[in-house]
Amino acid sequence: MFNSLVQTGITNAVIVIPLAILALLIGSKNKNPHISHLLWLLVLVKLITPPFFHLIIPGTPSPILNPLPLDPSIASSTTLSLDSATNDLNQKLLSSKILLTGLWFTGTIVLLIFTLTKAFFFHRQLLASCQPAPAEVKNKARQLASALKLKKLPTIHTTSASLTPLVWWLGGRIHLVLPQSILQKMPPHEWQWCLAHELAHIKRRDHLVRWIEWASGLAFWWNPLMWLARKKLRAAEEICTDSLVLNTFQTNARSYAQSILNTLEALAPPAFRPPAMASEINSGGNLEKRMKHILNQTPSRKPRILQIGVLLASTAFLPLGIAQAEDEKPKKKTNLEQANKERVKAAFQKIREAVAAGDLTKEEAAKKMEAIKKQAQRDHGPRAKYAEAEAKMKAAVEAGKMTRAQAEERLARLAKQLKAASEKKPATDKMRAIAEEIEEARKAGKITEEEARKKQEALRRRVAEPGKANDQRMRRKKYADAENKLMKAVEAGELSEEAAKNRLMQFKKRLWPAKEK
Repeated sequence: MFNSLVQTGITNAVIVIPLAILALLIGSKNKNPHISHLLWLLVLVKLITPPFFHLIIPGTPSPILNPLPLDPSIASSTTLSLDSATNDLNQKLLSSKILLTGLWFTGTIVLLIFTLTKAFFFHRQLLASCQPAPAEVKNKARQLASALKLKKLPTIHTTSASLTPLVWWLGGRIHLVLPQSILQKMPPHEWQWCLAHELAHIKRRDHLVRWIEWASGLAFWWNPLMWLARKKLRAAEEICTDSLVLNTFQTNARSYAQSILNTLEALAPPAFRPPAMASEINSGGNLEKRMKHILNQTPSRKPRILQIGVLLASTAFLPLGIAQAEDEKPKKKTNLEQANKERVKAAFQKIREAVAAGDLTKEEAAKKMEAIKKQAQRDHGPRAKYAEAEAKMKAAVEAGKMTRAQAEERLARLAKQLKAASEKKPATDKMRAIAEEIEEARKAGKITEEEARKKQEALRRRVAEPGKANDQRMRRKKYADAENKLMKAVEAGELSEEAAKNRLMQFKKRLWPAKEK
C-alpha cells in the first residue's frame, strides 16, 4: 500500500505538468476568466485523484512476482557478479526513496496539524468577536441574495476585529463576516457591493473550492505547480465573482470598481492572515488586473460553449494526477544606491591599476575619481529617486494600500519637486564656481583682499535675492490656494464666513511672521 501511494503521488505530479501548461496557454490566449478558473481547478483536482497508470519508480519491487528460472547451464561467475552489483544499486535507490518519502509524509503530517489547529483557533476567535449584523445589513443581504438566486442565506455577522470581509465555512452553516469599519466609514450604496461580492462567492460555491486547495496543498506541499495553481485560481476566482455581480445587477462598472477600492482603503491592516479555507474580498492579489477587467468587461454568452468544450477535453487528464498554490514571494527590491556605489568602486579600482601600471599620474587619477564621484551623484539624482518612488507606488497599488489615482497624483507631485530642484542646481553650481574663481584670483594676487570681499558680497546678494523672490511667490500662491478653498467651503455651507476669515488670518500670520514684515 505504501508503494502504491508513492507511485500515485509521483504519477499525478508528472501528469499535471501538461495540464498546467494547457491552462497557461489558454489563459494567455483567451481572456475568459471562467475558463482559466476551470483549468486551474482541474490541475488541483488531478493531483488528488487516482491515475489510470503508474510510473515505474526505481527501487520499487518489480510487479513480476515469479520470474522464470534461468537455465543452470547459463549461470556463471560473471552473472553472479552482475546480479550482486544490480542488487547494491537497487538497495541504494530504495534507501533514497524511503528517505524522500519519509520527508514527504512528515511534511504532510506537520502541515495537517498546523493548518487544522490554525483553522479551529481562527473559528473560535472569529465567532467570539462577532455580533449579529444590523437589520439594515440583513435586509440588504436578502435583496441581493434573491437577485443572485441564492437559495439559502448565510449567517451574517459584523466584527470589530481587524479582518477583511470574508466567507468562512467549516461545515454546517456558512458565515459571512463584515468588518464594522466599512459600515461606519462607507455609505450603504457602496458597502452593499462588498456584501454582494461575498454572496456571489457563496453562489459560486467557492467555499468548497477552498477545501480542494487545502487537500492538494497537504498532499503536494513540495510541488511548485500546486502553489502556482492556487495563485492563478484565486485571481481568476475574484474576476469571475466580479463578473457575476456586474451581470446580475447591471450596475455601473466604474461605480462598482470604486466601491471595491474604497472598501479596501477603509479596512484596517489585518491582525493576522485568515486560514486558507477563508474566501476574502481580494484573496486573488493583482488588484490592478482585476480593476482593468471590471472596467473593460463586455457581457457575452459565447464563452459558455467554450467552457463546456474545455471541460470535456480536460477531463481526460483527471484519471492521470493534482497541485495547490500560494502567493509568490515578493521580488527583491533593487537597491539603486548600492548599485551606484559598486560601479564607482569598480571604476576606482581600474584607475588605481592604471596608476600602478604608469599609465596615469596621481594628479590625473585624482581628477578622474572626482569626476566619477560627481557623475555618480548626478546618476543617483532625480531620476533614481523617481524610479524608486515609482516602484514603491506600484507595489502599494498592487497590495491595495492606495488607489492608482492616488499613486499617480503623488508621482506627479514628486516629479514637479525634482524638476524644480534640478533647475536650481545648475545656478547653484555656477555661483559656487564663480566663488572659487574669485578665491583663486585673490590667492594668485590678481585682485586685492578688498576687491575679493566686494565680489563675494555681490555674489551672495545675487544668490539671496532670487531666493527671496521665489519664496515670496510661493507664499502668495499658498495664500491664494487657501483663500480659494475657504471660499468654496463657505459657498457649500461647510464653514461660516467669520470662521473662514479667522482661519485665513491665522494662515497669513504663519506665512508672514511679524519679524519679516
